[in-house]
Amino acid sequence: MKYTPLPLCAAAGLFAVFSCAQGLGMEDRLKAYGEAKSFYAAGKLAEAERALAPLAEAKALPQAQFLLGKTRYFLGSYDKAAEAFKNLGTRFPKYHEADIWLARTFLQQGKVDEADQIAKELLSNDSSDLRLYYLEAMIRMVQGDVKNALGFLERSAESGEELAKSYFESARLYYRFAQDDKAIERLNAAKALCSPASPMREAIDDLLLKLGGGGRK
Repeated sequence: MKYTPLPLCAAAGLFAVFSCAQGLGMEDRLKAYGEAKSFYAAGKLAEAERALAPLAEAKALPQAQFLLGKTRYFLGSYDKAAEAFKNLGTRFPKYHEADIWLARTFLQQGKVDEADQIAKELLSNDSSDLRLYYLEAMIRMVQGDVKNALGFLERSAESGEELAKSYFESARLYYRFAQDDKAIERLNAAKALCSPASPMREAIDDLLLKLGGGGRK
């Protein structure tokens, strides 16, 4: 599973070819996919899964199979999610996102070695994708390798929620080892990056209250 970036033009070509496959019109297929995305965005995961399943089965839209995998992941159907990501990776070996989500799914299943293998290979081929450092950090935490987990977390610096996650997980480890000042510093950084509606804010505030470093405002 060697990763090389998939050019936008190639991705667009795949989209067009598979959208017209099996005699199904692109317009109808795109409409169905758009409706499924709306369900997904609204948190209606069961509805999204029902809408995406026939599109993924027809293999007409790779995006539909990818979103189906994510939907099943958040539904807790990890076996089915892994199957979707594996199938997508087999059809499109350069589908970087599917590999990342397969590793996340393996981690949820407790298949730590399998997740680690994917993460290491992806990172060796694309060290610029800082999400991979966060993924490696989560793997190290499961393995009990706190030192290297912190190292990877410090290197994972994506914007927005992804960076907030990194700061929050760093804070939890610092809190665990009684390094309160560092924990508070990273919690405040995480909070500054979160949107007002972010589900992370409650967890951040709860830990800040425990540390006496602030709280809900």
